Amino acid sequence: MKFYNRVNELSIIRENEKQSYNSAVFMVLTGRRRVGKTSLVTKAMEGKEYAYLFVSKSSESLLCQNFQRELEQQIGLTVYGEDIKPSRQNQLYQGQLPSPRALYIGQKKLFKIRH
Repeated sequence: MKFYNRVNELSIIRENEKQSYNSAVFMVLTGRRRVGKTSLVTKAMEGKEYAYLFVSKSSESLLCQNFQRELEQQIGLTVYGEDIKPSRQNQLYQGQLPSPRALYIGQKKLFKIRH
């Protein structure tokens, strides 16, 4: 599919992406089916490291498992959840995990990203 005349939209997405380095940014892209929303974002992120996470009509736990796997496969980000074993928690806190990046999500906590 050819990509046409989305200069303004690409500019807005790229500006949001730049702002995200300094503060949290949330962008919602809506539109009818099959009008190129995914293609627009993919084009805007060309040449950059990003993850594409498809939200299906699955249970929350299944979505989280899929997102966890996709983040590791697409950008090498390892996500650990509340069920992480204490020995792995210690490794995470001490920076001994083999992954170049790690994110731990716990009850009311979100911390430790290593670059």
